[in-house]
Amino acid sequence: MTPSAHLLRCLRLSSLVLIVLSAAILPFACSDSASPTQSSVPSIDRHDPEAVLRGYFSEWRRGDWAGQASFMASQYAGMRPEPVESLRILELRRVEGSSSRCLYGVVFEITLKGHGISMASGRYGWSYELKWDAQRQSWIITNYGAG
Repeated sequence: MTPSAHLLRCLRLSSLVLIVLSAAILPFACSDSASPTQSSVPSIDRHDPEAVLRGYFSEWRRGDWAGQASFMASQYAGMRPEPVESLRILELRRVEGSSSRCLYGVVFEITLKGHGISMASGRYGWSYELKWDAQRQSWIITNYGAG
């Protein structure tokens, strides 16, 4: 084999390898799952406190603790989520509010997977306090619990 034929053969082989590798990598590079900062959940209007609260429950239902925690004050970042089989909001009403603070009453029904951490399956009536966080440009859940 002549040197030019050998070089041509190597170039063809290299081109083929590049094409195969590109074809294997391209679907991952173009998918949403390739970006860890992008959520597969539709975007939530974080300027709307009710939308933030509904987003929080949606993430809880999906079992996405990082997503759920993104709607909460940083003091809750270390908490462990309850393992959810199903979660349904039965009632969500704004009790009071201003331009920087809102209080909501939420009645929800939850069915846990296995044993819960601090809850049992059943119906709960909790209050949720949300405050406007100018730094995050979002309403965030700053307090919640029974009552």
